Amino acid sequence: MLFIWLIGQVLEPLVYLVVWSAVSRSTGGSVGDFSSGEFAAYFIVMMLINHSTFTWIMWEQEYRIRQGTFSFALLKPVHPIHSDIADNISYKLITFPAMLLVALALSLAFRPQIHFAPWAFIAFFPALGLAFLMRFLLEWTISLTAFGLRE
Repeated sequence: MLFIWLIGQVLEPLVYLVVWSAVSRSTGGSVGDFSSGEFAAYFIVMMLINHSTFTWIMWEQEYRIRQGTFSFALLKPVHPIHSDIADNISYKLITFPAMLLVALALSLAFRPQIHFAPWAFIAFFPALGLAFLMRFLLEWTISLTAFGLRE
């Protein structure tokens, strides 16, 4: 199952990368102000950022509420959101090395051109953490609407 999730995380940006690289090469090496290398950098970084911020909690939460297993989690002395966050972060830590290998392989194949700004590098990690929390909390909150569903 883990392997299938990784394929899904890599396949979408890879398709975009191949398509936009082909478009860029067919128009003389750039589309607008973006070169093929900048497209490669964008989609490789997008793959890593999407992997770092995505969550599957909406599907999991609906199942737990419908099957009644969520009520047992509510009886524990720790709120269920803590185990959900821990599960999500541990998955990311386990799979991130594989994503880095894929990013390295794509970098060797497509030669990305990344332009670093010092302020952007400093702001990256707090922004990444906040993006993960925002996406996770939004999906966790929306998933609670499964309480209102009737069969």
